[in-house]
Amino acid sequence: KAYKIGLEENIWQKFIRLYFKKLIIIVPVLIVLGVLSFAIFNLEANNLKVDNNISALIKNLTHIE
Repeated sequence: KAYKIGLEENIWQKFIRLYFKKLIIIVPVLIVLGVLSFAIFNLEANNLKVDNNISALIKNLTHIE
């Protein structure tokens, strides 16, 4: 015979054969999107904190005068 019939691939090898090329593209894109969304959310939260601090300072300054 030209090849062995008893040689079968396991689940991991089948998964790699079917989905590895797609995963190589999708996983880095998901990581980048996750980092960007975290950065945007963190920036928005920081903007709210700064806005609240500035508003409090303005209120304090108007009460002093």
